[in-house]
Amino acid sequence: MTGINSTLAELSLRAGDNFLEIAQVKAQGQEENLRRAIEAYQKALAFFEPQTYRVRHAGIQNNLGMALALLAEVRDKEANLTQAIATF
Repeated sequence: MTGINSTLAELSLRAGDNFLEIAQVKAQGQEENLRRAIEAYQKALAFFEPQTYRVRHAGIQNNLGMALALLAEVRDKEANLTQAIATF
């Protein structure tokens, strides 16, 4: 991964972590923060390929699944839980 890609990957991962944490502690805007976390984790996965970054990729997949499971508590329960299960 090149320098700029490495930076973008790390920023995406940190953004996902931050949005997920905010969604877990702040009820106001929870759905939007979960959606932002999901989007950031999906971007990070594009950089952290499983062949090269197995552990990192698995951790991001886990966090993505958690965000989807939490989103299922707010909206579209069946669809989000199905996606969460597929992600884990």
